[in-house]
Amino acid sequence: MFVLSGEHPTLPTAEAVAAIKAEHRAYRVLEQLNQVLVAETKASPEVLASRLAMCREICVHLCTAHASKEDILESVGSSDIVDLVPHGKSFAVHLKRVKRSSPEIDTLKLAKTIANTIAEEVEFKVDLAHPDIELLGVLTGEQCTLGITTARVNRRQLARRKPTLRPAFHPSTLMPSFARCMINLARTPRGGMLLDPFCGVGGILLEAGLIGAKLVGIDINREMVEGARKNLE
Repeated sequence: MFVLSGEHPTLPTAEAVAAIKAEHRAYRVLEQLNQVLVAETKASPEVLASRLAMCREICVHLCTAHASKEDILESVGSSDIVDLVPHGKSFAVHLKRVKRSSPEIDTLKLAKTIANTIAEEVEFKVDLAHPDIELLGVLTGEQCTLGITTARVNRRQLARRKPTLRPAFHPSTLMPSFARCMINLARTPRGGMLLDPFCGVGGILLEAGLIGAKLVGIDINREMVEGARKNLE
């Protein structure tokens, strides 16, 4: 289950699928909701999280329910959640809302109710800040999809690499999230070769290098090439 950023209507989903393909793993899309993609794959969540830009969390999908308190609690109760929460581990339930989905649901109260329901079967310690295990629910449209968080995308690192903070800047440079997305859409494999024939000051090359690709950059403007070299050092 991919919890997507929503910064573009189609690119986050396309990037997630392309990243799976870049890792040479099979996949099957099970559900495609607003800012949520549920897919069956054996690709490593940690590896995918290290590649992706337009995703927030990757979870083991448990269930999808109609966005009502009763249906959500019923789906959680009939899921495998009890088998996935070891006794004695710290645990938290967090619910997110996509835009204005299900405004009638109080996410804090429902999260507490879900936690209490699970506590009837499993002994755990509540830790909302740094839990060993997090059950994440996303209210999206008329659905609520829930899963156990297994990996997070470090989007703060993307922000720290914004073009204006680099040694060489040019206004045509893509923002890191879009550059990384392009790398994944090209299905660039780790350890594979990426050629950027119009590399500019190296925004795409930088993101490709960070996933472990071998880099070749070309530009008609020598100053751009020198700028790319500085940014990649």
